[in-house]
Amino acid sequence: MNSIDDGRRIMSKSCVIISGQTIVLDHLLFQGLCRFAEVIQNANNRLLPAILDKHRIDLILFELTCADLAEVKLILQLKNKFPLIEIVLLDDCDDSDLRAQAFAFGVRDAFRKPYKIDLIVERVQALLQQTERGPTRCRNPVV
Repeated sequence: MNSIDDGRRIMSKSCVIISGQTIVLDHLLFQGLCRFAEVIQNANNRLLPAILDKHRIDLILFELTCADLAEVKLILQLKNKFPLIEIVLLDDCDDSDLRAQAFAFGVRDAFRKPYKIDLIVERVQALLQQTERGPTRCRNPVV
């Protein structure tokens, strides 16, 4: 997707946020996503609403803390306020009710830990290509 900036055509990348305490440390995942997207890293899911108020994000990789209903409710809050953002869940919980609730609130896909980085990168890229609103530009990509 091209955008016009100062009369010149430039390539615009989609913007993805990796959010969660352990997934934010996965450098291979970060590098894989950086091939086709600008990537913001965030260790605290509770900061997502404030981050999304400041940045245009196309997709969130959301790490769900095991058995944390508050985080699932945060997904609903995010989807209500930012309905066009895709959310992909990463978790290591055996709680299928929490996962089902997350899907009911708008999660597009989910991966269980231990996850395969290549599969996540491939899925994120496919979801970004499917988006109808086109990529946006991130500002200040480090949070």
